Amino acid sequence: MREIQKHFRDYADRLFAGLGVDENLILQLKGEDSLFLRWNRAKVRQSTQVRQFEVNWTYQWDGRQLELSEQLTLDLEQDAKRGLAQLARLKMQAAGLEKSHQLAPLSPAETSVRVGELPARDPAKIARQIEQASQDLDLIGFWCSGPMVRGVAHSKGLFLFEARDAFFFDYSIFTVSDAGENKAVKGFFSEAQWDEDGWATRWGQQILRQKEDLALLRRPSRKLASGKYRVYLAPSAMSSMMETMKSESFSFLAYKHGRSLLKDFVDGMRRFSPRFSVTEDFELGFAPRFNRLGEIAPAQIPLISEGHYRNSLVSGKTAREYGVASNGGEDSGWETEAPRSYQIAAGELPSDQALAELGTGVWINETHYTNFSDLKTARITGMTRYACFWVENGRIVEPIQDMRFDVSLFDLFGEDLVALTKERKDFLDVGTYHLRVWAGSRLPGVLAQNFNFTL
Repeated sequence: MREIQKHFRDYADRLFAGLGVDENLILQLKGEDSLFLRWNRAKVRQSTQVRQFEVNWTYQWDGRQLELSEQLTLDLEQDAKRGLAQLARLKMQAAGLEKSHQLAPLSPAETSVRVGELPARDPAKIARQIEQASQDLDLIGFWCSGPMVRGVAHSKGLFLFEARDAFFFDYSIFTVSDAGENKAVKGFFSEAQWDEDGWATRWGQQILRQKEDLALLRRPSRKLASGKYRVYLAPSAMSSMMETMKSESFSFLAYKHGRSLLKDFVDGMRRFSPRFSVTEDFELGFAPRFNRLGEIAPAQIPLISEGHYRNSLVSGKTAREYGVASNGGEDSGWETEAPRSYQIAAGELPSDQALAELGTGVWINETHYTNFSDLKTARITGMTRYACFWVENGRIVEPIQDMRFDVSLFDLFGEDLVALTKERKDFLDVGTYHLRVWAGSRLPGVLAQNFNFTL
């Protein structure tokens, strides 16, 4: 990715040279060199390599602002020629605009370049390794790997560039119960460091554990009555819950607009359990510290500490609008000022004792369709799915039929929170629409009581 870094810098310098003294230009680079493998019935059915790099512009002149996006060809002369032509058009268009009171701020001049280890991978070997462990299974999955890059440069001297490798395998394994019901186990595998042979061994161990779940799924399913139950939410189920919770809960802009799920919490009217802490932690490496405007966030931002409110995420644009300090929150996309690299603090419950501590109740491996049901009370609704079981006296008895739940986060992570696991699992964002999403989380399992099933 060093050649991409050089191309971006040279491209930016060409464009900045075309600016007048009263003009500013912010350039955000987003790119990937990704391998995608799609699986059906434990065989690779599609293999695709995607190499793409785009630059998002923010042009400013005399209180006016325009934005556009350009795809880079990585031919400097061609990219610069087209870019300068676009710049000329923006200058003409800006003259006809009214002045804006919400211009994107320019971060202080700084240079930072971080390029992690970018290993080469053999797609054929990956395919063989996965097929070897899953040859007798009805597995459908999606492999994604390869380097991602992000960069920001502006005409006042800022240049930030980061490249890192990441991979994940998101998959499901299907079976049919003895009663003829279609059942499935869902899995996710990712690691921070690439180990060409070791990853397959560890994933194979995960498959062996899931084969035990598949055997249990062949039993007839129990229909649970509506009501409140003791439950264990596996880290994968927590990932689904947190995807809904994080979308606007920690955004200062959402709070000011009345859209925040946690408004009463921020206002000091509600609290969570002292066991519950959430931190935006860029030291985890799930996302760059800088946002699209080049604002650099603190390495760690406590959001919830031992049940108490600590911080919201604030972008530079929001900071300017409301007269508060920015902490590098992202202001683009539909999840404005959402956490990009966060963790929930670990608890004291060993994962291998979770069944015993659950006792009698519901083991929830995955959820499906989680969404808000009532913002005021921080309620989330969703469905159980994929290998959820009825447990008695610390032993799995049988799978359950899919159930709808409706719970308040103030209860789930408040007085009903019994324990969190010591061990946590990393989840990379699996979004690949248009470009791969560079974000992730580290989450424990959760033991809770009074979990409300409605249907």
